Amino acid sequence: MNKRSLLIILLGFIGFSLFADEVLISSFALYDANGSKFEKLDKPHKRIYSKLQDYWFEGLFNFGLVPEKEYGEVYTSLDANKVCAIKKCDYLIYGFVQKNENHWFGNIKL
Repeated sequence: MNKRSLLIILLGFIGFSLFADEVLISSFALYDANGSKFEKLDKPHKRIYSKLQDYWFEGLFNFGLVPEKEYGEVYTSLDANKVCAIKKCDYLIYGFVQKNENHWFGNIKL
């Protein structure tokens, strides 16, 4: 393989990743059974981010985290639209997780 074909292949990979859709992941609100907020050391949005990073998705998606201190927790589609407009992305994963006595309930949206 000569240098020219190697350069063309490398440029193809760079160009391919430039056209990938960016999917951002917002922090999730965590509630207990009484509706009170609580903190968990293993944050669900970071866990989802790390799991999605493990998959290749054939280069179609790039995943990122929304800075929690800048935007906080996103609850509604209106908030999600605002974050997407500011961050210039098309997709945002957001929602909340509730811990009840016997199970966990999650409402996660894209």
